[in-house]
Amino acid sequence: MAHVMEFGSIRLGKHLGIFVASPFTHPAVKETALRLCKDDCVQQCEDMTMGKMALRKLFPNVTSVMRRKDPIEVGCGTTALSKPGYFDSLISDAQFASEKSYVADNHGVEIRDKEHLYYYRVFREIFPHGVVPGKPRHGSDPCPKCGYQLSDRFQTFCVTCGHYDPNMRLRHDS
Repeated sequence: MAHVMEFGSIRLGKHLGIFVASPFTHPAVKETALRLCKDDCVQQCEDMTMGKMALRKLFPNVTSVMRRKDPIEVGCGTTALSKPGYFDSLISDAQFASEKSYVADNHGVEIRDKEHLYYYRVFREIFPHGVVPGKPRHGSDPCPKCGYQLSDRFQTFCVTCGHYDPNMRLRHDS
């Protein structure tokens, strides 16, 4: 993960002419993190499991240092999207079945669910031909669900389509 982790904010900032500091990708931070073991990072505190313990201990006077870990959608304000039925209200079952089949047959992409279809529609609006400039597809090591090249032989998460399979990389070992 340390070798492939990236944040969209860096590319977005560069595009907008804004410098973005990303401490978790800084070489010294990554080097230090790689020397830690899981018990250094994850501990039981009161009634909850907490991660990033090394950082929490470095800044004990910060008032939010011991706050609970919320899913990313809480922090970025997209919590409504994770509510059950949200995408069901936007895409009917018939539309989903039809488009899922069409996308698989004509674009070579496996759509997981209605949420994925919704975002795939947006992707095709931005990239009408399904081609992301500078991002190879169906190369030597593609994602099995969308065909875009994975960046690392240990990658288990496709940053293009969101497919995650912790066993995906085992195919290299056989």
